[in-house]
Amino acid sequence: MLVGSDTKTVVVNPCLCPSVELPKLGHKNYDVYKPLEQEFIIEHNNRGPKLAMNAIGFFGSHDELFSYKKLFGKIIGTEEGVHDFDSGHHISIEGWQELKSEIEKFIG
Repeated sequence: MLVGSDTKTVVVNPCLCPSVELPKLGHKNYDVYKPLEQEFIIEHNNRGPKLAMNAIGFFGSHDELFSYKKLFGKIIGTEEGVHDFDSGHHISIEGWQELKSEIEKFIG
């Protein structure tokens, strides 16, 4: 979850809808996530352009589980904060090196 509009926030392969994804993996107590998902989307839709300047999401270009890249871009209000990196959902050594470099640039 994004901490605040003044806080730089980095997410990696976020599962923004666990109530959709967890049943696919055999988990049964996924309903508990539905209110949190809605709260997250509503809360962050109301933060405005400041959030877009301070949030960045990285998504494995070969993610075998799920991708919420488009939804994340919609939530933060810009595609500029949405980035692919060369990895699956489980990050490879090469993917981590690429990711680390990009995160360091973002946080300055």
